[in-house]
Amino acid sequence: RADVLSSVGGNEVFSKFPKSYQRTLLHRNAEVTALQQALGGPAVTDDAIKAYYDANPEQFAQTCVSHILFAVTGADGQLDQAATAAQSDKLQADATAARNEIVGGADFAQVAAQKSADTSNKDQGGNLECGGAGRFVPEFETAMDALPINEVSQPVKTQFGYHIIKVTSRDPQSLEDAAPTIRQQLESQGQQG
Repeated sequence: RADVLSSVGGNEVFSKFPKSYQRTLLHRNAEVTALQQALGGPAVTDDAIKAYYDANPEQFAQTCVSHILFAVTGADGQLDQAATAAQSDKLQADATAARNEIVGGADFAQVAAQKSADTSNKDQGGNLECGGAGRFVPEFETAMDALPINEVSQPVKTQFGYHIIKVTSRDPQSLEDAAPTIRQQLESQGQQG
């Protein structure tokens, strides 16, 4: 039952389903478990899931981050990497000036809305959401990982231009949220072994 609850988003979501659908989900989960065991698949216990979660905390780190991108965009609104590279010094100076504004008291979200070349999130204060490692290019990830919460980075150069980065929080994903992924991974490892 715990597997089904975590796979649908918890008991609150599960309890909103019609009773017949709840029974169907529980029945299918039991059938899948029985089939995996019959096929020689591993029986992954809740203890094994917790042990994996505890042993691999870095896999479940969730970093919430915002950025302001300084780059050149073309008439189509897309980044122009050649023009961005050609104007590198100016873009770096613009990024430094924006960082100084923020450090001097300006609101990060307002500066992002005014100056960011990233149109996908500038109107959300540069918010890139929360997530695990591997979402961004290496230079961005390295700077993000080294940055204390609520501090603003120096300009960070990537293939896209210059970024000013702000980490807004850094929390682990809950065991409940991580359990379905861990179970799948452990089951997959068991079938390969």
